[in-house]
Amino acid sequence: MFLCANSWLHFRVTIITDTACTGYSRAGQPESPRRITNTVDRLKRQTELALTWAAPTSAPEETLLRAHTPAMLARLDKPEDFDEDTPFFENIFRHARASVAAALDALKLGRAGQTVFSLMRPPGHHATRERSMGFCYLNNVAIAALEAQATGVKRIAVFDFDVHHGNGTEDILLNRPGIEFYSVHEHPSYPDTGAENRGLNCFNYPVGPSTPRAGGRLRRIRRLPARPSGRRHAAARGLLLARTDFAGAEPAAVQRA
Repeated sequence: MFLCANSWLHFRVTIITDTACTGYSRAGQPESPRRITNTVDRLKRQTELALTWAAPTSAPEETLLRAHTPAMLARLDKPEDFDEDTPFFENIFRHARASVAAALDALKLGRAGQTVFSLMRPPGHHATRERSMGFCYLNNVAIAALEAQATGVKRIAVFDFDVHHGNGTEDILLNRPGIEFYSVHEHPSYPDTGAENRGLNCFNYPVGPSTPRAGGRLRRIRRLPARPSGRRHAAARGLLLARTDFAGAEPAAVQRA
Protein backbone atom coordinates (compact mmCIF):
# COMPACT_ATOMS: atom_id res chain seq x y z
CA MET A 1 0.00 0.00 0.00
CA PHE A 2 1.33 3.44 -0.94
CA LEU A 3 0.50 6.61 0.93
CA CYS A 4 1.14 10.14 -0.28
CA ALA A 5 -0.28 13.63 0.11
CA ASN A 6 -0.42 14.33 -3.62
CA SER A 7 -2.39 12.87 -6.49
CA TRP A 8 -1.50 9.33 -7.55
CA LEU A 9 -0.48 10.83 -10.88
CA HIS A 10 2.31 12.75 -9.12
CA PHE A 11 3.47 9.82 -7.00
CA ARG A 12 6.62 8.12 -8.31
CA VAL A 13 7.82 4.65 -7.37
CA THR A 14 11.17 3.13 -8.27
CA ILE A 15 10.94 -0.56 -9.26
CA ILE A 16 14.20 -2.49 -8.99
CA THR A 17 14.16 -5.58 -11.18
CA ASP A 18 16.19 -7.51 -13.74
CA THR A 19 15.01 -9.91 -16.44
CA ALA A 20 18.00 -12.13 -15.58
CA CYS A 21 16.17 -13.25 -12.43
CA THR A 22 13.65 -15.09 -14.62
CA GLY A 23 16.42 -17.19 -16.16
CA TYR A 24 16.04 -20.30 -14.00
CA SER A 25 13.11 -22.56 -13.15
CA ARG A 26 12.04 -26.13 -12.50
CA ALA A 27 8.77 -27.55 -13.79
CA GLY A 28 6.00 -27.87 -11.22
CA GLN A 29 7.37 -25.41 -8.70
CA PRO A 30 5.18 -22.46 -7.65
CA GLU A 31 8.22 -20.20 -7.25
CA SER A 32 8.53 -19.48 -10.96
CA PRO A 33 9.54 -16.68 -13.35
CA ARG A 34 5.83 -15.82 -13.76
CA ARG A 35 5.93 -14.08 -10.40
CA ILE A 36 8.19 -11.48 -11.98
CA THR A 37 7.00 -11.41 -15.58
CA ASN A 38 3.30 -11.16 -14.71
CA THR A 39 3.93 -8.39 -12.20
CA VAL A 40 6.18 -6.43 -14.56
CA ASP A 41 3.55 -6.72 -17.29
CA ARG A 42 0.81 -5.44 -14.99
CA LEU A 43 2.94 -2.57 -13.73
CA LYS A 44 3.77 -1.50 -17.26
CA ARG A 45 0.08 -1.52 -18.21
CA GLN A 46 -1.15 0.51 -15.22
CA THR A 47 -1.44 4.28 -15.34
CA GLU A 48 -2.08 5.25 -11.71
CA LEU A 49 1.56 5.38 -10.62
CA ALA A 50 4.54 7.01 -12.26
CA LEU A 51 7.31 4.43 -12.32
CA THR A 52 11.07 4.57 -12.59
CA TRP A 53 12.80 1.31 -13.49
CA ALA A 54 16.23 0.38 -12.15
CA ALA A 55 18.50 -2.66 -12.20
CA PRO A 56 20.23 -4.02 -9.08
CA THR A 57 23.85 -3.08 -8.48
CA SER A 58 26.01 -5.32 -6.26
CA ALA A 59 26.07 -7.00 -2.86
CA PRO A 60 29.51 -7.06 -1.20
CA GLU A 61 30.41 -10.32 0.52
CA GLU A 62 30.79 -8.64 3.89
CA THR A 63 27.09 -7.74 3.83
CA LEU A 64 26.15 -11.37 3.17
CA LEU A 65 28.35 -12.56 6.04
CA ARG A 66 26.45 -10.45 8.56
CA ALA A 67 23.51 -12.82 8.07
CA HIS A 68 25.03 -16.08 6.83
CA THR A 69 27.98 -18.30 7.62
CA PRO A 70 30.94 -18.72 5.22
CA ALA A 71 30.03 -22.42 4.90
CA MET A 72 26.52 -21.55 3.73
CA LEU A 73 27.84 -19.20 1.07
CA ALA A 74 30.28 -21.84 -0.16
CA ARG A 75 27.43 -24.39 -0.35
CA LEU A 76 25.65 -22.22 -2.93
CA ASP A 77 28.28 -23.18 -5.51
CA LYS A 78 27.96 -26.92 -4.89
CA PRO A 79 25.86 -28.53 -7.68
CA GLU A 80 23.45 -30.48 -5.46
CA ASP A 81 19.86 -29.70 -4.48
CA PHE A 82 19.49 -28.16 -1.03
CA ASP A 83 16.21 -29.94 -0.30
CA GLU A 84 13.17 -31.09 -2.26
CA ASP A 85 11.82 -27.53 -2.43
CA THR A 86 15.12 -25.81 -3.09
CA PRO A 87 16.93 -27.03 -6.20
CA PHE A 88 20.42 -26.17 -7.26
CA PHE A 89 20.52 -24.13 -10.44
CA GLU A 90 23.54 -23.06 -12.41
CA ASN A 91 24.54 -19.56 -11.24
CA ILE A 92 22.05 -19.65 -8.36
CA PHE A 93 24.56 -17.84 -6.15
CA ARG A 94 24.72 -15.05 -8.71
CA HIS A 95 20.92 -14.86 -8.91
CA ALA A 96 20.55 -14.83 -5.12
CA ARG A 97 23.25 -12.20 -4.78
CA ALA A 98 21.52 -9.98 -7.33
CA SER A 99 18.29 -10.30 -5.35
CA VAL A 100 20.16 -9.21 -2.22
CA ALA A 101 21.69 -6.31 -4.17
CA ALA A 102 18.20 -5.12 -5.11
CA ALA A 103 17.17 -5.18 -1.45
CA LEU A 104 20.26 -3.17 -0.50
CA ASP A 105 19.58 -0.69 -3.30
CA ALA A 106 15.98 -0.35 -2.12
CA LEU A 107 17.24 0.35 1.39
CA LYS A 108 19.58 3.06 0.13
CA LEU A 109 16.91 4.75 -1.99
CA GLY A 110 14.35 4.50 0.79
CA ARG A 111 16.69 6.18 3.22
CA ALA A 112 17.07 8.97 0.67
CA GLY A 113 13.32 9.58 0.78
CA GLN A 114 12.21 7.63 -2.29
CA THR A 115 9.42 5.08 -2.51
CA VAL A 116 10.91 1.89 -3.87
CA PHE A 117 9.94 -1.73 -4.49
CA SER A 118 12.36 -4.58 -5.12
CA LEU A 119 10.80 -7.01 -7.59
CA MET A 120 13.27 -9.88 -7.76
CA ARG A 121 13.73 -13.59 -7.28
CA PRO A 122 14.79 -15.80 -5.64
CA PRO A 123 12.93 -14.83 -2.46
CA GLY A 124 14.75 -15.01 0.85
CA HIS A 125 12.74 -15.20 4.05
CA HIS A 126 13.09 -18.97 4.61
CA ALA A 127 16.91 -18.92 4.36
CA THR A 128 18.35 -19.23 7.87
CA ARG A 129 21.80 -18.26 8.99
CA GLU A 130 23.19 -21.67 8.04
CA ARG A 131 20.75 -23.16 5.53
CA SER A 132 19.07 -22.41 2.19
CA MET A 133 15.51 -23.76 2.13
CA GLY A 134 11.99 -23.15 0.88
CA PHE A 135 13.03 -21.72 -2.54
CA CYS A 136 15.23 -19.22 -0.62
CA TYR A 137 19.02 -19.11 -0.92
CA LEU A 138 20.05 -15.85 0.80
CA ASN A 139 17.89 -13.86 3.18
CA ASN A 140 17.43 -10.54 1.38
CA VAL A 141 15.44 -8.68 4.02
CA ALA A 142 17.57 -9.82 6.96
CA ILE A 143 20.71 -8.74 5.10
CA ALA A 144 19.12 -5.36 4.37
CA ALA A 145 18.09 -4.93 8.01
CA LEU A 146 21.60 -5.71 9.23
CA GLU A 147 23.07 -3.34 6.63
CA ALA A 148 20.77 -0.58 7.89
CA GLN A 149 21.92 -1.23 11.44
CA ALA A 150 25.60 -1.34 10.45
CA THR A 151 25.29 2.01 8.70
CA GLY A 152 23.70 3.94 11.53
CA VAL A 153 19.98 3.16 11.76
CA LYS A 154 19.22 2.69 15.45
CA ARG A 155 15.74 1.15 15.33
CA ILE A 156 14.51 -1.16 12.57
CA ALA A 157 11.22 -3.00 12.11
CA VAL A 158 10.74 -5.80 9.58
CA PHE A 159 7.12 -6.57 8.62
CA ASP A 160 6.51 -9.85 6.79
CA PHE A 161 3.06 -10.77 5.46
CA ASP A 162 3.00 -14.05 3.58
CA VAL A 163 1.19 -17.36 3.64
CA HIS A 164 4.38 -18.87 5.05
CA HIS A 165 6.22 -17.83 8.20
CA GLY A 166 9.57 -16.13 7.66
CA ASN A 167 11.48 -18.62 9.76
CA GLY A 168 14.83 -17.65 8.27
CA THR A 169 14.41 -13.95 8.98
CA GLU A 170 13.38 -14.81 12.53
CA ASP A 171 16.41 -17.10 12.93
CA ILE A 172 18.84 -14.40 11.80
CA LEU A 173 17.30 -11.45 13.64
CA LEU A 174 16.35 -13.24 16.86
CA ASN A 175 17.28 -11.16 19.94
CA ARG A 176 19.28 -8.60 17.97
CA PRO A 177 19.00 -5.29 19.84
CA GLY A 178 17.46 -2.48 17.81
CA ILE A 179 15.64 -4.77 15.35
CA GLU A 180 12.11 -6.13 15.61
CA PHE A 181 10.45 -8.72 13.37
CA TYR A 182 6.68 -9.00 12.85
CA SER A 183 5.09 -11.79 10.82
CA VAL A 184 1.48 -12.40 9.74
CA HIS A 185 1.16 -15.85 8.16
CA GLU A 186 -0.97 -18.95 7.86
CA HIS A 187 -0.50 -21.60 10.54
CA PRO A 188 -0.25 -24.54 10.41
CA SER A 189 1.63 -24.36 7.13
CA TYR A 190 5.16 -24.69 5.83
CA PRO A 191 7.66 -24.58 7.51
CA ASP A 192 5.67 -25.37 10.70
CA THR A 193 7.08 -22.42 12.64
CA GLY A 194 5.67 -19.10 13.81
CA ALA A 195 3.01 -20.37 16.21
CA GLU A 196 4.34 -18.20 19.05
CA ASN A 197 6.52 -15.18 19.66
CA ARG A 198 10.23 -15.85 20.06
CA GLY A 199 12.87 -14.11 22.09
CA LEU A 200 12.65 -10.43 22.84
CA ASN A 201 12.01 -9.12 19.34
CA CYS A 202 10.20 -11.63 17.11
CA PHE A 203 6.40 -11.30 17.15
CA ASN A 204 4.20 -13.76 15.27
CA TYR A 205 0.52 -13.43 14.34
CA PRO A 206 -0.57 -16.82 12.94
CA VAL A 207 -3.83 -17.00 10.99
CA GLY A 208 -5.71 -20.27 10.70
CA PRO A 209 -6.34 -21.93 7.32
CA SER A 210 -9.49 -20.75 5.51
CA THR A 211 -9.75 -17.59 7.58
CA PRO A 212 -11.85 -15.09 5.56
CA ARG A 213 -9.90 -11.95 4.79
CA ALA A 214 -12.82 -9.74 5.79
CA GLY A 215 -13.43 -11.18 9.23
CA GLY A 216 -12.47 -11.88 12.78
CA ARG A 217 -8.84 -12.76 13.21
CA LEU A 218 -7.50 -10.47 10.47
CA ARG A 219 -9.46 -7.50 11.81
CA ARG A 220 -8.04 -8.13 15.29
CA ILE A 221 -4.51 -8.25 13.88
CA ARG A 222 -5.03 -4.79 12.35
CA ARG A 223 -5.93 -3.45 15.80
CA LEU A 224 -2.93 -4.96 17.60
CA PRO A 225 -0.58 -2.51 19.32
CA ALA A 226 2.84 -1.76 17.88
CA ARG A 227 4.25 -4.44 20.16
CA PRO A 228 2.39 -7.35 21.78
CA SER A 229 3.36 -5.97 25.20
CA GLY A 230 1.60 -2.72 24.37
CA ARG A 231 4.86 -0.81 24.92
CA ARG A 232 5.79 1.54 22.12
CA HIS A 233 9.21 2.66 21.01
CA ALA A 234 10.74 5.54 19.08
CA ALA A 235 10.06 5.69 15.36
CA ALA A 236 11.77 2.90 13.43
CA ARG A 237 12.82 2.42 9.85
CA GLY A 238 10.51 -0.18 8.35
CA LEU A 239 11.35 -2.90 5.83
CA LEU A 240 8.18 -4.39 4.36
CA LEU A 241 8.34 -7.90 2.92
CA ALA A 242 5.38 -8.92 0.77
CA ARG A 243 5.11 -12.02 -1.39
CA THR A 244 2.54 -13.51 -3.75
CA ASP A 245 1.90 -16.80 -1.92
CA PHE A 246 -1.85 -16.31 -2.04
CA ALA A 247 -4.55 -18.70 -3.12
CA GLY A 248 -4.28 -19.37 -6.81
CA ALA A 249 -0.58 -18.54 -6.89
CA GLU A 250 0.55 -20.94 -4.18
CA PRO A 251 -1.02 -24.42 -3.92
CA ALA A 252 -0.25 -24.57 -0.20
CA ALA A 253 -2.33 -21.48 0.48
CA VAL A 254 -5.86 -22.17 1.67
CA GLN A 255 -6.94 -18.70 2.77
CA ARG A 256 -10.15 -17.41 1.25
CA ALA A 257 -10.32 -14.29 -0.84
